[in-house]
Amino acid sequence: MYLVLGILYESLVHPVTILSTLPSAGVGALLALLGTGTEFSIIAVIGVILLIGIVKKNAIMMIDFALQLEREQQLEPRDAIHRASLLRLRPILMTTVAALFGALPLAIGTGDGAEMRRPLGIAIVGGLILSQLLTLYTTPVIYVYFDRFSSWSRRKLGGRLGRPELGVGAALVLLCLLAGCAVGPDYKRPQAGTPPMFIARTNTLPDVPETPTLIPATLLERRPDIAAAERRTAAANAQIGVARAAYFPDLSLTGTGGYESNEFSSLFSVPNRFWSLGPNLAQTIFDAGAIHAQVKQNIAAYDFNVATYRETVLTAFQDVEDNLATLKLLAEESQAEVNAAKAAELTLEITQNQYQAGTVDYLNVVVAQQTALTAERAVRDLANRRLTASVGLLKALGGGWRTSDLVH
Repeated sequence: MYLVLGILYESLVHPVTILSTLPSAGVGALLALLGTGTEFSIIAVIGVILLIGIVKKNAIMMIDFALQLEREQQLEPRDAIHRASLLRLRPILMTTVAALFGALPLAIGTGDGAEMRRPLGIAIVGGLILSQLLTLYTTPVIYVYFDRFSSWSRRKLGGRLGRPELGVGAALVLLCLLAGCAVGPDYKRPQAGTPPMFIARTNTLPDVPETPTLIPATLLERRPDIAAAERRTAAANAQIGVARAAYFPDLSLTGTGGYESNEFSSLFSVPNRFWSLGPNLAQTIFDAGAIHAQVKQNIAAYDFNVATYRETVLTAFQDVEDNLATLKLLAEESQAEVNAAKAAELTLEITQNQYQAGTVDYLNVVVAQQTALTAERAVRDLANRRLTASVGLLKALGGGWRTSDLVH
């Protein structure tokens, strides 16, 4: 970045003035993140990188105009940077405020993905506020002092080095060397050994559980979907009876009894005792077919639940049958692959013996090794598929395939 600015301005000093605005932006972003308790993530780093271009723009606008005034109107550097700061204050504030309000929704926004965008907005807002407050004052000061330092270097070092610009360059190089950090201790790469579990090779395969040829259909009663469908069907059948009960009259018998008196001393005497008993009979005479429609609705709901129950049971039978057929076919295929793997191992052993005897070259051994490895991978792949089918059968049955697993 310094080299690019140096080439553009044809100077070794002005790029340093421009880059001096960057630390305030970084400090402002860090303070904003610390103040809000936000983690300094990669998104926040992207925000700091965006700040570099925005903050550099303020210094570039002032320095460009100051240099133009020095060339065209032969103003002193102090007067030129003072006038440039006054004339460029409005565009600097306009662009900074526009960028600030553009990043503010990212900092305070909510919703999906807001936690990822918030560090970006907080870093930009904090960096812009602090850099705007500081660089408007520090950039002219640094510009003037660097101009004085450039004049001093021309007087002191320019004659010795032959060119005045080299004096400034030598001073900057000296400052960089003095500010550089010391070389760290010799780094030794730690030993990272491979875990034994990735080195040792096992030839044993997990055992595939043996499945019977015939499985009782009563095992499907454990499936949650079948049990739920059966209960929904029973509940729909009960609702039909509830709806049909509305055809019959509602008979109720009400009785009351107790004691009543104006004086407490004679409250529980026989003359003060009273009682009443009466029946109540209610029957709907005309409902415009509402009860009949309710019964038909419940019958239709019952038929729907019966069809759903039948579909659930048939789907369960299909799942079990598919997994049983898959296990049977994979068992046959696995046996054939095991025989092929044994033949490939025998071929590899014979080829290795021939190579040691000098009758074949090593290319034949490599081909035999590749064939044996391919066969072994096929055996392990089939074992994995058989285990997956066994798990699928357990899932389809709702548990194991022994009748002793049923809960009565």
